[in-house]
Amino acid sequence: MLSFNGVLGAAIFALPATLAADFGSFSPWLFRWLQSCPWRSSSRSHRSAGAFPESGGPAEYGRVFKRFAGFELGWVYYLARTAASPPTPTF
Repeated sequence: MLSFNGVLGAAIFALPATLAADFGSFSPWLFRWLQSCPWRSSSRSHRSAGAFPESGGPAEYGRVFKRFAGFELGWVYYLARTAASPPTPTF
């Protein structure tokens, strides 16, 4: 719990000070801009997912956008899943 509190405290207190030192008076606007990034990304995903009534995710997008786009989407999906998975040791 102590390490969690240290990380949380660093995010709340140290990060704004670092940003203020690096970016000056622009740092409050930087926070607002960074907060909008996940929202912009998810809104695009929701719009594209809502355009297809069938289920299937990347496979469905590949069927609609033809073969090469499906191939690219498959590799992007594979790389994203691989990069997101934590390295777990197997004994």
